[in-house]
Amino acid sequence: MTPPTPAIIDLQERRWPLRITPPVARRLRDELGIDLLAVTAPPEQNPFVRLSNDQYLLSDVLWSLAQPLAEARQITREAFEDSVWPVVDQAVEALLDAVVASFPEKKRAGLRKLIDAQNAALDRVMERMTPEIDRLVDAAVDEAIEKVSRSTPTSSQTP
Repeated sequence: MTPPTPAIIDLQERRWPLRITPPVARRLRDELGIDLLAVTAPPEQNPFVRLSNDQYLLSDVLWSLAQPLAEARQITREAFEDSVWPVVDQAVEALLDAVVASFPEKKRAGLRKLIDAQNAALDRVMERMTPEIDRLVDAAVDEAIEKVSRSTPTSSQTP
């Protein structure tokens, strides 16, 4: 059974279907140096890791996939990105779904489990990091307030 075509829904509620076929994947590999089908590759070559670490590459991939339809709709790259970037999390999910859908049915369940495990691990990392990030931000704000209050003359110091 063929799964529905994953799509990005942008801010104007336009639908951008994402379909990864071998020719599309080959074009992205040749033009952008990313192999979307290398989902079990080590981190340096893994497309999911690369896209999560390189927002410019992610933008290039999304544009490359949407460009034929964008041109038909007379939408520029800048207008596309302005409308898609605010919903980038949904766009990434659609891209991941499109990659999974490009594989034979028997591999899809395993790939979905792999993606879910990666997402769960990322969630755990963020849960552990958030209190530390909050503590560092609070300390930086407190330090800045302290510096400003030390450098601001009091009313008794002003002529």
